[in-house]
Amino acid sequence: MTNPAIIPELAVIDLDFKFLPNEEPVEVKEEFESFVHHFCADLIEINWSLGDLYFPPMDTPVTIRSFVPLFPT
Repeated sequence: MTNPAIIPELAVIDLDFKFLPNEEPVEVKEEFESFVHHFCADLIEINWSLGDLYFPPMDTPVTIRSFVPLFPT
């Protein structure tokens, strides 16, 4: 694009989904695609990759000090 006033024929939206370690990526994708499907007549293929990067979910144990309440009840 050479000018901010130009309206492109294509829009690319990069989303950064966060989901819990017990959630399956396939189910999260299906839920989102179902949501989008209600808002568009022809659901096109969604590219879920960001190049060759992959960020697996982090399963952080609750016993880490930063997650322990300072004033337990």
